[in-house]
Amino acid sequence: MPDFFPNDDIQCAAEIISRQKRAIYDREMNGSRGLPVAVRMARAFSCFLAEKDIAIDGYVLAGFLQFSDSRWTNPLNMAEEYALWQEDHGRDEPLLAAFLLGEAEGLYNRCPGGHVIAGYRMVLEKGLGCLAAEADAALHSAGPDGAHFLQAAAMTCRAVSSYILRYAGAADALASKGGPFESLSRAAEASRKVAFAPAESFFEAVQLLVLVHEAVTLEQRSGSLSLGRLDKMLAPYYDRDIASGALRKDEAEEIVAALWRRLALMTKGFQNVTLGGWDSEEGYFFHPLTDMCLNAAAKTAKDQPLLSLRCHPAMPDELWEQALDLLGTGLGFPALFNDNVCIPAKTGAGVSRGDAEDYGIIGCVELSAGGREYAHTEALRISWAKILENMLHEEAGKPAPPDFEHLLLCYLENMRQVCTGALAACSLLDANYPKHWPSPFLSATMDGCVQKGRDVTEGGTVYNLSAVNAAGMANAVDSLLALKKFVYDEKRFTMAYYMEMLDADYEGYEEERAYILANCPRYGSDNEAADLMRRISGFFTDLCSAVRGARGGRYQVGFYSVESHGILGERTGALPDGRKRGTALSNGFSPVQGTERNGPTGVINASVRTDHARLANGMVLDMKFGTAFFRQHNNRDALKAMIKTYFKLGGMELQLNVVDKETLLDAQRNPQSHRNLIVRVSGFSAYFVSLSDIVQREIIARTEIA
Repeated sequence: MPDFFPNDDIQCAAEIISRQKRAIYDREMNGSRGLPVAVRMARAFSCFLAEKDIAIDGYVLAGFLQFSDSRWTNPLNMAEEYALWQEDHGRDEPLLAAFLLGEAEGLYNRCPGGHVIAGYRMVLEKGLGCLAAEADAALHSAGPDGAHFLQAAAMTCRAVSSYILRYAGAADALASKGGPFESLSRAAEASRKVAFAPAESFFEAVQLLVLVHEAVTLEQRSGSLSLGRLDKMLAPYYDRDIASGALRKDEAEEIVAALWRRLALMTKGFQNVTLGGWDSEEGYFFHPLTDMCLNAAAKTAKDQPLLSLRCHPAMPDELWEQALDLLGTGLGFPALFNDNVCIPAKTGAGVSRGDAEDYGIIGCVELSAGGREYAHTEALRISWAKILENMLHEEAGKPAPPDFEHLLLCYLENMRQVCTGALAACSLLDANYPKHWPSPFLSATMDGCVQKGRDVTEGGTVYNLSAVNAAGMANAVDSLLALKKFVYDEKRFTMAYYMEMLDADYEGYEEERAYILANCPRYGSDNEAADLMRRISGFFTDLCSAVRGARGGRYQVGFYSVESHGILGERTGALPDGRKRGTALSNGFSPVQGTERNGPTGVINASVRTDHARLANGMVLDMKFGTAFFRQHNNRDALKAMIKTYFKLGGMELQLNVVDKETLLDAQRNPQSHRNLIVRVSGFSAYFVSLSDIVQREIIARTEIA
């Protein structure tokens, strides 16, 4: 049993473990084809945890977070999803074939699986032994399908318990070496205790959380598996230990710092930690652990974990200042969320008020009732810009609509057709997940699954929502208004001439493009563009939220783009707003990069014209500030006042990049000199040099408030 030290061996360890997972799953899944899929998956997971190498990196906590092969636990791509659907149903499905073509051309993309907050709180309070026993007890009254799931859930809980005991042995072995390893004896003792039993101390709670999170990430695709309200979840253990004298504050700080270092192993893992928050019974939650988490993020200075802060008018000024201090480091977090909008957004999606008040953030900005909600939050993203591009090319050669209103109605009808077909296709594919990609251990931690005898992928937990997100919104709005202004109002170009320019990617039409760029109406000010955005957003949200997904819950809408504004932008041709082919689309719900004409207040006023409380899957509004701006205390006071005003007006989320354009340009030229430079992309922070060239250029192009 190897132990991987020093840190230089981290990547090597992760690669070895990933290869082990692939080999073990190949063996077990291929050798058990006659068994129910949930049982096959549970057996493969159990064998993997029993046979894989154990790695410990650090001297405080046992555990080793890493990405691992997901060949059997998630589809490789949409083509594999469709191929298995054809195999299962014995026929082709034109709707899915069209969906696949749309994905290839950049009309939308899809990344289901992962993207959930597991039931960590329930595991800490009950213990894995209790969860296994509950699944066993439910077997007596379960039907055949439920029995298969419950058998798998109990099997995986026991496998994770045995896995934790393996960590206890590894920690003991390392502790016996003495020196800095000696401190791992506490991790060994805690691991033995919490392998079956609930956590009783603060250290036990953190140790169990780390190892259960590791197991959750090993069971399925690791992207965006988040931890929810960490400070709120761990506070009872901290408070009891502090009160009894079993824990000192400096010891707790060391444990939190170790947790941060453990989570940081999964670079670009989209693991989100949520802090603070309002509830109607206790008021605003602000705890010493809130402060410790913010400090750990600053000291660790890594891209993981992501950090989100729930804001409310009752949030103390002390916490505001701490948040601004951390943002000033340039790490891009915490992202700021407005409880007065986020909570109604979740209740509007069907979540109870109490569970909505306990929301956490998944991945980038997805709002979720942790441990009680499964929503495939990245199931679908639709490009508004590509809808417009396709419509213009389909209508080329036909008489132009007589006026802008008819053009807009034509666009909305195209949007309706695209959304209706894509959502129906997603529901068909999502319905296949229980048959091919169940997650029995994750399900065992989620409230409701054992009681119903159902995996999360087939609607086992309390809230079984689906999600659809949007990209290229500002590009679409600006381009529609460009056609209104230059074709219908000014009559400067005919529609046919505009199509010539677009087909040529504006090559040979440089003078016309310069005029368009200088005079195109732009979303980002309190003007007609904001009104048009509100109209199209309302249409899109009404359309999508009326649809029910495969697990029975409604589709909730998100306005954020992760890196898809780069990916989809590469597949999108020239647009009427002067954008050239292959460049990034607008980021999240922000204006097109570099087009803001009325400063940050103009952007805020434009954004809140749209009802953010209808965006139950979250949204991104990004602003970029120069470092010199942030050093001035008066500027920070003005920024805080602006954020509070934005939230008062109905804004849901705000994220800030604090970095200079010159630094970003130098990082492009000399990446080796900027390997630790972290930037905010669209809902997440990442090492700048790890991003694609198109996303790097998009970040550089954003307007910098100096």
